[in-house]
Amino acid sequence: MSEDKLIQSGEIENYVGIGKTKINDIIKNENFVKPIFISGFAYALYSVKEIQQWIEEQKQKRNTTPSFKKTFRRVKKERVVKP
Repeated sequence: MSEDKLIQSGEIENYVGIGKTKINDIIKNENFVKPIFISGFAYALYSVKEIQQWIEEQKQKRNTTPSFKKTFRRVKKERVVKP
C-alpha cells in the first residue's frame, strides 16, 4: 500500500489547481472529501489519496455527463464582456 499524506486546506489549491474561493464553495456544498480533525490541531487536514480519488471521480463525470459541453459553452458565453 502506498503512503498517504495529510495536507492543510491552503495546500489543496496548489494540489488541485482550483482557487481558494471555489474550493471553499465545493467543501461547503459537501462535494469534496471530508476533512480529518486531529485533536490538538486548529485546522482540518485532508488526505491526498482521497483528493486524488475525488479528481478521478470528476474526470469520470466529465466523461459520462452528456450535458457537460452545453454547460461549458453556456458559462463561456456568459463570461464574454461586450463593449
